[in-house]
Amino acid sequence: MKSNNRLKTALIWLVLLLVCFAFVSIDRTGSATEYVTYADFLEDVAEQGVAHVRVNNNEIAVATFDGREYHTLGVVDDQLSQQLSDGGAHLVWGPRPRPFRTLLVAGLPLVLLVVFLVYFVRKSRAGNA
Repeated sequence: MKSNNRLKTALIWLVLLLVCFAFVSIDRTGSATEYVTYADFLEDVAEQGVAHVRVNNNEIAVATFDGREYHTLGVVDDQLSQQLSDGGAHLVWGPRPRPFRTLLVAGLPLVLLVVFLVYFVRKSRAGNA
């Protein structure tokens, strides 16, 4: 009987670890992008080939109309912002939203709390029986 309980406990921990690993893996997908020079980015802007720009501090994430995505480092001033708008680019300020990371940070402690609560309640009931 003890061997069966240990197996159940080991499986529960294994499932929890796999779920945590899955959240981290899903959050990291698509994070490896190419970096180009700021001058190449300015060329794309001049050619009006930029569809979407996300600016986070000095990092600029770019998506072009032909489907290419890249990052560059630089500053987006008022003049460049106007050029992007005139070229039809959608300009967004701030970091990329990461829903899985938010879910992991906010939800994992709650899930662990519930798991431990259920574990200790079952353990205390088993001791009383």
